[in-house]
Parts: sequence; C-alpha cells; structure tokens
Amino acid sequence: KEEKARKAAEELEAQKADLEQEHKERKEAVKNMNLDQKRQEELKKIEEQRELEKMTLAEEEAARKAAAEKIKKEKEEKARKAAEELEAQKADLEQEHKERKEA
Repeated sequence: KEEKARKAAEELEAQKADLEQEHKERKEAVKNMNLDQKRQEELKKIEEQRELEKMTLAEEEAARKAAAEKIKKEKEEKARKAAEELEAQKADLEQEHKERKEA
C-alpha cells in the first residue's frame, strides 16, 4: 500500500511539474505574442509617420512649384504689359513724327 501511495504521489508530482512547465511555456508564448504585436504596431506607426512625411514633402514641393509658376506668370504679364506700353509709345512717336513731317 505504501509503495502504491508513494508511486501515486510521485506520479502526481511529475504531472504537477509537467503542468507547471506547460503553464510557464504558454505564459512565455503569450508574452512573446504580445511583444510581437507591440512591435508590429510600432512598425505600423513608423510606416504611417513616414507616409505622412512623404505626403508633407510632396505638398511642400507642389506649393513651391505653384509659387514658382505664379511668379513666372506675373513676370510674363509684366513683360507683356511693358511691351504693349512700348508699342503704344512707338505708335505715338510715329504719329507725332508723321504730323511734324506733314507740318
């Protein structure tokens, strides 16, 4: 009887040790899964931040191009007006010259 009881106690101890080991392994696996999930979330945040930075850079570039285009158009408009003014002055001078010549 004592031998049976001793063997049963040993068996229970072995089962207990197995269960504790299994519990420890599961706990470790869950911890690793949580760490991996956190890493994935951090990577996702970093990637989203990079995308935002890319978008911001693209927007800044577009704004710079738009400003440069606006300045170019303004210069072209000034040049066109100046050319029209010169043409008008030239016509006035030619008319004046013609009138003087006739007079």
